[in-house]
Amino acid sequence: MSTFSITSFRENLYDIARKTIASHEPVTIASKTGSLVLLAKEDFETIMETIYLCSVPGLIKDAKKFKKATKKGLATRDKLPW
Repeated sequence: MSTFSITSFRENLYDIARKTIASHEPVTIASKTGSLVLLAKEDFETIMETIYLCSVPGLIKDAKKFKKATKKGLATRDKLPW
């Protein structure tokens, strides 16, 4: 992850933004009062969706059970319980 001072970021905003979107690599922007992270919107949305899916009660457990059942030939995607 690259780090830029707030001044350097301001001077190179367009180039840094373009590279961040293309590379999907987050960028740290440091200032005297704190730091922030610049992400491509697509990456931010992916993170938010992952957080949401992890918050759904039982979803991970059900997905693991389904994965085991499909390996044994006991389940197909057409017969999902949800």
